[in-house]
Amino acid sequence: MEPTDIVINKSAAIPTYYQIMRQLQDMIQRGVLVADEAIPSERDFCAALNISRNTVRQAISKLVSDGLLYKKKGIGIFVSQQKAKMNQPLSRLPSFTEYVLSQGMAPVSKVIELGLVTPPLEVSKALECESYENVISLHRLRLAEGLPMAVEKSYLDSVLCQKVLYADFNHDSLYDTLRNKCGLQLTHCHESIELGFCDVETSRHLDIPTGTPVFHRTRTTYTKTGAIEYVISQYRVDRFKFHLEVSL
Repeated sequence: MEPTDIVINKSAAIPTYYQIMRQLQDMIQRGVLVADEAIPSERDFCAALNISRNTVRQAISKLVSDGLLYKKKGIGIFVSQQKAKMNQPLSRLPSFTEYVLSQGMAPVSKVIELGLVTPPLEVSKALECESYENVISLHRLRLAEGLPMAVEKSYLDSVLCQKVLYADFNHDSLYDTLRNKCGLQLTHCHESIELGFCDVETSRHLDIPTGTPVFHRTRTTYTKTGAIEYVISQYRVDRFKFHLEVSL
């Protein structure tokens, strides 16, 4: 591409950096710019469009953080290989392992931590336990086809879910363990999803820069007698999307 392929309107209410970002994004999504193709340098954009370097840098930095572009130090800026997003429905009790398998992909879980912890306040409220009561904490990195998709931290009732402590969650499904080994009947869940920003620890696990937007997902899972699990998850926005089908 040439820098002049980008058309900007400096009198428009839309910020100039955003105009550049959206046009580059559109070219990538339509296949006009293909994987590993170099785009013009910041200097070339500035000279051709008569704009500041900070404006160009803001647009490119956003596309890099979204995974659409990548930089090679001392060489240039290139188009990333675009990967299909996983599209998860929200109409049933979710299982990452089951869903990834249903998409014809290979799920992998890597256990970061498994043990007993004193629950944070939001956890004790969700599980309706006292703040001094230990709960089980299962912290996992979730991958599909070897690509990091999400970081999940599950907190579970330490009495009813005791057998969770002895399972191998690098291979086992948590929900299968709860049903088949703990003898629990999972009935429903309450879930919320909002846009957040990843911290240093999450960025390391998901292989994205600190402060990158992520889906922040919380879920409380119930049996007939009450809450059994509270989950806090961070999902990569460039590799995951959610859809909801509602009957009218």
